[in-house]
Amino acid sequence: MLKHVRESFLSKHILSASITIITLLLASDIFITYFNHQVMKENILRQNQAENVKLAVSHAIYLIHNADLALRGYAAFEDTTYLPPLRFAIEDKDSIYHTIEQPLLDQYYPLTEFVLLKDSINVYLNECQQMKSLIEEKKYIEVKKWSAQAKGYHLWLQYKRFKNHIDQFQDQVKSDARSEFDTAMQINYWIEAALLMLCVPILVLTAVFAHKQLITSHKLQQIEAQNSQLLCEQKTKLEEMVIQRTQQIQLQNHQLKEQHERIFRQKEQLAIQGEELALQFEALKQSKKEKLQAYARIIQEKTITIETIKQELEKVRKTQVWDMLTDTNFNNLLHARIHTEESWQQFKINFDAIYPNFFAKLRQQYPDVTSAEQRLAALIKLNLSSKECADTLGISIISVRKARYRLRKKLQVETSVSLEDFIQTSF
Repeated sequence: MLKHVRESFLSKHILSASITIITLLLASDIFITYFNHQVMKENILRQNQAENVKLAVSHAIYLIHNADLALRGYAAFEDTTYLPPLRFAIEDKDSIYHTIEQPLLDQYYPLTEFVLLKDSINVYLNECQQMKSLIEEKKYIEVKKWSAQAKGYHLWLQYKRFKNHIDQFQDQVKSDARSEFDTAMQINYWIEAALLMLCVPILVLTAVFAHKQLITSHKLQQIEAQNSQLLCEQKTKLEEMVIQRTQQIQLQNHQLKEQHERIFRQKEQLAIQGEELALQFEALKQSKKEKLQAYARIIQEKTITIETIKQELEKVRKTQVWDMLTDTNFNNLLHARIHTEESWQQFKINFDAIYPNFFAKLRQQYPDVTSAEQRLAALIKLNLSSKECADTLGISIISVRKARYRLRKKLQVETSVSLEDFIQTSF
């Protein structure tokens, strides 16, 4: 299969190359043939031009000869019917000059001799006009003298020399043009022969490859027919597989749909349970918070009691009753203070249950905060006022305010933010 495809590919390229080469050769042949045709056409024009120059030069002497005959006939018979050739010669001389001069200019012929001849012709024709006037005036002696000078003969000799030179030059021009014409024709023949020699093998080669192309194409058609039959069988099998697979997918989709519905119901149940747990957690949190606040109030009350006892002791200390106090009473007072420290520990346990990371985050982020400042921060977290904090800690409100100021400074709280909001949002 690959071999046939490769041969077909090569055949197509060889055919394309052959057609391209033949096209280029034909285009080159057309161009060169056109160029040679132009050369031959130009050479024919040059030959015709040379022949026309020779004819024009001959025509010039005919005009002079006719003018001379007209003048002599008029002198002999005094009949004006002989004068028209003289008039025609004078009228046509300029056109004949142009007919001769322009081709000579195109052929780069030196015009010196032609200019001299032209001047001689003009002088001769002017003298013919003068002789005509003398004849009309019956001055035959002067006419006879002029005729004796044989100026027409001398002009004819001058013309003869010019005519010989022109004939030689024009014959050479014709010869050169003919030679170039023959060369162009020969080149054209050689090109046609070369084109034939090149095109024939290429055409033969093209025919051979075209024949191979036909054979290859026939084989490819057979292979394509076999492939089409094979593809048709494979398509039938594939359609059966697709139908079977589609049924399996539909069954799987049905199973997945049922599984999805079960999962959805389980999610709904879990969501309900989650809501119940959240409500229970909030209730528990609120309960613990209330207990914590109760502990705080107990501590506050105990602290107030201790402060009251201390104040009473200060009063008694200044009297004689101080000596009457027994060690038992003093120990009871000390026991009450120790009981307050235990209450703080119990308060901290309850506080950690509600805000488990409060003290840890506070110590981690601000290690310079003291334990007393930690207690004050915990009470602020419970939204206790400064007075309630003072009663709970057993210090004055002024001391609480100073402690709040130090705590605010250590926590680096901005002036636009309250200490309560900062503690509520940060810990």
